[in-house]
Amino acid sequence: MTLESTHHSLSAAADRIMTDDLDAVGETARAKRGRGRPKVRSDEEQRDIIVERAADIYLRSGYIAMRMDDISAACRVSKRTLYRLFPSKLHLFRAIVGLMNAQLFDFDDVEPGDTVERALSAIFRVDVDEETDQKRQNFLRQARQDAVASPEIGDVLREDCLDRARRRLTAWFERWSAAGLLSATNPQAAAYMLMDMAYGAADGDQRKGASGRAFIRTCIQYFVNGVR
Repeated sequence: MTLESTHHSLSAAADRIMTDDLDAVGETARAKRGRGRPKVRSDEEQRDIIVERAADIYLRSGYIAMRMDDISAACRVSKRTLYRLFPSKLHLFRAIVGLMNAQLFDFDDVEPGDTVERALSAIFRVDVDEETDQKRQNFLRQARQDAVASPEIGDVLREDCLDRARRRLTAWFERWSAAGLLSATNPQAAAYMLMDMAYGAADGDQRKGASGRAFIRTCIQYFVNGVR
């Protein structure tokens, strides 16, 4: 091998080593950028996360003590983002009520074809697990307490939760009565009566000795069958 060919071979080898090193550096940089880039969430996804964590804070602290700063920190979002999605604490509380509605009631899949008692049990979700049952009972208790100090909380609880459920329950009684599956000459009165039995008392003392779901199941049994 001549001196010139040896020089060319060494130069080519050096070029390959440099190229390999640059490629490795590039891969490492891209990997670091990939790991460091935060996941981008849609506003809907971010809202869901905020509402779930805010609900936990609300159940621990109540409305007065619930601070937007604490929610921002718990959700790891800026206050600017938080207030963009929820312009006020009351807006956020309405969203919490919406979340709890799904744990309190389910009108979506109750169609004619089942017994009245089982259908109402499904509407009032008496089959939820113990943790969910305790959470929704704590929510109602806390919201009623907060309503004493903040009438606007009572308005939201009534309008967005209880009155909304009464309207949907009235419509359900109307449909089932029209189908001949039950006799409710006054569907609205029937809806108010059952809602008051299940959730009418403010202090919850009537539930002593029974879980919320067990109490509601008993209310439904008495409503449908009477005490004879």
